[in-house]
Amino acid sequence: MITFLGIVAVLCVLLALGFPVAFALAIAGVAGLAATGQSLEIAAEVFYSALDNFVLLAIPLFVLMSRILMQTGMGDEIFRIINAFFRHFRGGLAAGTVVCCAFFAAISGSSVTNAAAVGLVAIPALVKHGYPKEFAAGLVAAGGTLGILIPPSIPFIVYGAITDQSVAKLFLSGVMPGIMVSLLILTYAVFVSRRRGYGVPDTPMAWSERARIVLKGSGLLALPLLILGGIYSGIFTPTEASAGGVFFTLVLAGAVYRRLSWPILWQCTKDTVHVTVMIFAIIAGAKLFGHVSTTMQIPQAFAQWIIDAKIGPFQFVAATMLLLIFLGDFLDPISIILIVVPVLLPAMAVLKIDPIWFGVLMVINMELANITPPIGLNLFVIQSIQPDISYDQVLRGTLPFMGVLAVAILIVWWQPGLATWLPALAR
Repeated sequence: MITFLGIVAVLCVLLALGFPVAFALAIAGVAGLAATGQSLEIAAEVFYSALDNFVLLAIPLFVLMSRILMQTGMGDEIFRIINAFFRHFRGGLAAGTVVCCAFFAAISGSSVTNAAAVGLVAIPALVKHGYPKEFAAGLVAAGGTLGILIPPSIPFIVYGAITDQSVAKLFLSGVMPGIMVSLLILTYAVFVSRRRGYGVPDTPMAWSERARIVLKGSGLLALPLLILGGIYSGIFTPTEASAGGVFFTLVLAGAVYRRLSWPILWQCTKDTVHVTVMIFAIIAGAKLFGHVSTTMQIPQAFAQWIIDAKIGPFQFVAATMLLLIFLGDFLDPISIILIVVPVLLPAMAVLKIDPIWFGVLMVINMELANITPPIGLNLFVIQSIQPDISYDQVLRGTLPFMGVLAVAILIVWWQPGLATWLPALAR
């Protein structure tokens, strides 16, 4: 145990010095191999086994699809469709922004991409119609987090690979909580808008004009139906669905909307390679770190301690949620899942905690991590795409929505059926 604590200390020091998470995990893992007298050649074997997983192939494909949608500006079309039905009442533009975030989440799989794609269009529109910059930035930052809860979700893919759970069932488990979180954010946004007089309603759009806009965007509206419908009907695996989604997105961007060019496709490819390599490097580093902890029987010792201390599921989940909130201040969601879940799995088995339900709780907690300082990724994304809005303004605007997500965690904790009902139907 003392040796493992020393390895954890090495990891913490490296992270504090600003090392990339993947390298910090790998270096700590190599230090663990040396400390336990294992051959360093094991590292190569662990790295290979970490990435030798068909499920992980969905990650670069979903990333590429979301990058194409963002770079070609097709998020504008989604916002235009939804705004046509919400623009005519006070708070309607805020409500439409949340709905847009939820819809884009169903085709992006990424919190950061969701916030960026919607924020580029929604924040200027919100400010133009009388919403304060802080509120607009906070709303999009919080709404963007839906990208990792509403399927397809990259964190669910990673969690499924670690826990050996069905990714399709994990996607199903995120549907009801995703709708619930969307409604919570929307309700709060509309309530505040009406109470404080935010936003100037537009004149209602004629139904003929709405029909024209919907018809023009029908291809985009069909995209989530293609992906999720194919997965849930059993026609596609999540990986096959991601490939189909990329193909359909390329057709939409190139042949239908005519916004795709070779320079844009090249930029999307480079962005995808960058994000994928980063995620896969973290997975490989975390796998080596996990190998060391398993070799030293840390997860088993932790599970035995849970038994000896007679800790119940309630105390275990409460302590874990607090730990995740703390870690979310310093690490990105993928890193947290990869570091924490392998250690917790044996204890979850002892306490008979449903891994599907726990995965949803964890992902909602990661939503909170995406908007909490100092490493809340969505805070930086909003500030970078809207340079006239300071980081402090984004943070102040996001604070109330942190409370909304905390309430969402409590609701799913109190009502596990929100997460488990749909996956149970698929058994």
